Amino acid sequence: MDIVVIGGGCYGTYHAGQLLKACRAGRLQARVVVVDRNAGCRAVQKLGGDPYFAFICQEWEAFLRPWLWMPPPDAHLVPAPFTPHLAFQWLAWAVQEALGPVATITPEPTRLSPPLPFVHHHPNGQTYISYATWLCPVTCIEPALCPHTRGPRDWSLAPTLEAFARAHGEITHCVLFPVRHLAYGIASVPAALFPQARDTLAEGFRRRGYFRALVATVSHCHGVMGVLRGEEATPYRGKAR
Repeated sequence: MDIVVIGGGCYGTYHAGQLLKACRAGRLQARVVVVDRNAGCRAVQKLGGDPYFAFICQEWEAFLRPWLWMPPPDAHLVPAPFTPHLAFQWLAWAVQEALGPVATITPEPTRLSPPLPFVHHHPNGQTYISYATWLCPVTCIEPALCPHTRGPRDWSLAPTLEAFARAHGEITHCVLFPVRHLAYGIASVPAALFPQARDTLAEGFRRRGYFRALVATVSHCHGVMGVLRGEEATPYRGKAR
């Protein structure tokens, strides 16, 4: 399978390096593909000789658009911890592509505040959320016993957001991209979830002529969410469907 790692800087190099160790140890049977626009990035310099390593020199968005449209069924995506909300951006583009000119798909700046200890509404329209009020290691695997509290980790963002979305009647869909531990401390999102999300929202629009979706990339403890709105394009409003 292919495991695509976003970014060839310090975090991407660490993520890819851990996954390559897992491959060499027989824990994974995979090709680890780093995507970065810099052909001389740190990942290439440090990992370029590994037989399980591959590199694609491309902007993230330019790579993800065609790749996530129809990814290999067993592929995984490893997001970088400090990037734009790439899943949200891809989904906005993909649903627009799927529906064509009859629809207008737009990000909606959100002030939705789930019942969580940490909620930060960023000027970019996304909301950063967390169950932690403390600083966590970027590579924490979120085990059943929290390393910080030393007690059970009895929380998970996915069910919390699903319940939150159900409680808000204006939200028609809750689209989650769960980030879960894959190997050697590195977490990923199954790539197959992306075309599924595209098709779900496109079908919702075809049935209603509208959707308002909460879209989030979340681990058990941390995440980022936004609201994506789909409505009939102005020339098509009022016409029979």
